[in-house]
Amino acid sequence: IGFDSFHQYGAELAEISMTGCRMKISQVKPGSGYIDDYATVTLLPENGSSFDAHAKIKRVEFRKSCADSLHNTEVTIEFIGVTPPLKEQLESFIDSCREKSAAQWQQ
Repeated sequence: IGFDSFHQYGAELAEISMTGCRMKISQVKPGSGYIDDYATVTLLPENGSSFDAHAKIKRVEFRKSCADSLHNTEVTIEFIGVTPPLKEQLESFIDSCREKSAAQWQQ
């Protein structure tokens, strides 16, 4: 997730839908990553090219109890400006996440 060219963070995807996602990241620097801030989320499909989705932050929660400093903040975002090509990419990405999740449950 990136807030501009200087404030970019690696994130772990926790949940995703066609309207947005929730992710775990390190605590963001002051001045970025606040509610109603705009961001660019780069999604990395296992099979395929990465793609960007523009988003607006809806929730930021810092977890003091989390010992992992790279995952101690949860950010919930809403995708904005979803064009038909982006919608197709999101659908494909979500389907691949479901398939991966189903395979993990079967193990």
